[in-house]
Amino acid sequence: PSAWSEVVSRVMKIDNSWDNTARKYIEVYNSVRVRL
Repeated sequence: PSAWSEVVSRVMKIDNSWDNTARKYIEVYNSVRVRL
């Protein structure tokens, strides 16, 4: 496969769902909250 096809394939495997985004936000929020 071409280099472009490999890039497209790799990017399509990334989880960009709201569930993943929300989970990361909560992790950051909790880590900051603990420090305060």
